[in-house]
Formats: sequence, structure tokens, C-alpha cells
Amino acid sequence: MNESLVRYIAGLLLCAVIAVAYAATRKQGTRAIARDSVFIFVCMLGVVAAVAAAVFGLCALK
Repeated sequence: MNESLVRYIAGLLLCAVIAVAYAATRKQGTRAIARDSVFIFVCMLGVVAAVAAAVFGLCALK
């Protein structure tokens, strides 16, 4: 496997673990934790994508 691919997969897994851990501290019940975990995970990926787009845009201005 390519090293950069392994880093992306590790980053996604880390985001997923953080989302589940955070949701488990706030909610009770498996369904509520799962639903909140997915929402938090999507929000985290959205923030990462926004930062990546901003960096890409700033680099394109160079």
C-alpha cells in the first residue's frame, strides 16, 4: 500500500473513533450514539474538507 493512502485511512479511523467516543459521552442508547457519531463524523470531514479547500485555494493564488 502507498504510504499516503495508509495515512488517509488512519486519519479516517481516528476521526471515527473520536466521533464515537464523543457521542458515547453525550448520549445513551446504541441508536442515539450511532446517529450522533455519524453526524459528528460528517461534520469533522466537512471541516477538514473546508480547510483543505482553503489551503488549495491559497496555494493556487501563488
